[in-house]
Amino acid sequence: MEYKAVIIVPVEGRKSTCCILTIGVDNSWRTVGSECESLQNKEFFNTPLITEGFVHWYNINTNDVLTMNVETEIITDTSGPTHRVVNGNRQNMFLSTGIYLSLLIPCGEFCWEVWEMKPKIDYRWRKVCDISLEAHKCTTFQRFGINERNFLIPSGWLKYPEVLVLRIGSQTFVFNLLTQEIVTIELPMSRYIYKIVVHKNSLV
Repeated sequence: MEYKAVIIVPVEGRKSTCCILTIGVDNSWRTVGSECESLQNKEFFNTPLITEGFVHWYNINTNDVLTMNVETEIITDTSGPTHRVVNGNRQNMFLSTGIYLSLLIPCGEFCWEVWEMKPKIDYRWRKVCDISLEAHKCTTFQRFGINERNFLIPSGWLKYPEVLVLRIGSQTFVFNLLTQEIVTIELPMSRYIYKIVVHKNSLV
């Protein structure tokens, strides 16, 4: 089995490049995707999301996504569902499901549309479901002062598409889409050092 490392290298004044190193095989980094004009767009230079066999770079302002098939080393440029803005502060959120790439589009103060892309099948976006936390608006959220200015941010899937983690400030919530239950969890240290990872091991 081969293991590959992938990075995008922005080169000032020149076209940016994507580089791959096959661990134990390559002696140096190889440049790939030179034909992909979108690599020049520095708005794609964020922390990529990883799904099985694919690396995704995204632009939250346009919903554009660059997806690299790590095996073939081919980069595909796709556009997500129509961009919508609820207010100036809300942003669409791209999240890895472990296997697929998901996109959560805010469509209300406590509501999102969930879309997914399956690059192993095609590069089309399909709507999966809607999420509504309106039932918790006057109970769980009221005491935390959550409103249209202090809003919840989807942070990651614990189990897709059943359990979603959301946060606001120092508060972290876990929402079960099947049971509609929501719980508050206290993290032992600052939230900024945490990354939500999809649950894939029944022993953990």
